[in-house]
Amino acid sequence: MAEFQIQGPFRENEVVDIFAKEGIQYETRNERYKLLNDTMFEKTNGGYWISFSKDKPIAVQGIGLHNGVYLLLGLVSHGSDYEGKLDVSDTRGAGSAVSNKVIELHGDKPIVGMAKPAGKKIFSKVGFKDIDIENGSVVGQDDIPEDVKDLIESIYAKGVIPNEVAPIRKLYFKPISNWFYIMQRR
Repeated sequence: MAEFQIQGPFRENEVVDIFAKEGIQYETRNERYKLLNDTMFEKTNGGYWISFSKDKPIAVQGIGLHNGVYLLLGLVSHGSDYEGKLDVSDTRGAGSAVSNKVIELHGDKPIVGMAKPAGKKIFSKVGFKDIDIENGSVVGQDDIPEDVKDLIESIYAKGVIPNEVAPIRKLYFKPISNWFYIMQRR
């Protein structure tokens, strides 16, 4: 696997411009995730990190803060767009590299996403789990805002999960030092 340089955060329109300079049409989250248009996943402002190889942008991961949780705003790899220009060994793993870095930078709150099957494989490697849904309702997710749970349930009701997108989340752990400090004061 290549060594990737991770840079960011960028705004989504900056990401479009960076890829356009390489002749690659980067589709915005509005264009990629039709089910999430006009929802918090489209409207939340966030940052985008890009994985570069040999000064070429290969993959992007977006994330933004919404009501006390981070929302995944899209993971996209354009490694195949460099076929014939870069060796596969220069592009393989760019999505995982950028995703790992972004998740590492945002471990202080729960992270919630709606992942396509290919993205779900990458996110599972960094500790994401499926959000359980029973009888059409999100269960056991008390730290996720109601509007996010309502959206997940409405998408599930349309019958597209898990074929098109699946709700995933990553737990976070509060630092033990806070617990230790509280116990010392007693």
